[in-house]
Amino acid sequence: MSDLMPTHPSSPIDLFDRVVSLIEEGRHLASSSVNAALTLTYWRVGSLVHSDVLGDSGADYGKQIVATLGRQLRQRYGPGYDKSNLTRMMAFAKAFPDVGIVGALSQQLSWTHFRKLLPVKSDEARQFHAREAVEKRLRNCHPQNSPPWEGWRRSRRGGFSRPQRRPPRQSLRDCHPS
Repeated sequence: MSDLMPTHPSSPIDLFDRVVSLIEEGRHLASSSVNAALTLTYWRVGSLVHSDVLGDSGADYGKQIVATLGRQLRQRYGPGYDKSNLTRMMAFAKAFPDVGIVGALSQQLSWTHFRKLLPVKSDEARQFHAREAVEKRLRNCHPQNSPPWEGWRRSRRGGFSRPQRRPPRQSLRDCHPS
């Protein structure tokens, strides 16, 4: 509240800049809150579908149920809840089984960050890159840039990794800071 009550009269330009700053801050907070709520919702949906429908078997009938559920949800909520996204949500819940960790990380990482972490097989590597993204306050990378996890490989070896035959893909480390 003290930001709104200057100790001395300000010029119209100062007032404009301060109002713009407040609006931008409010927009950022609103966006962060919505992102955290959506990310947690995606985890909950994935956890529910995985545990109640598929369990650990992944049987064919379970896949059919997911396909049917995806069609129904897409019709009601749009393409964000189709079969492929439901499958991704289930992978998310399986890769991050602790809702407390997901809740904490979702305050700082977007759904896109989590999606980029899903292909990582090692829990240790996934945690490393989640921490790295949080510490560096990284924005979302362009979707076509998939992380190769070179930073993880270097940290495990204590130095630089050997060159790979294929060209390296961009990692979360290379994203622009927010």
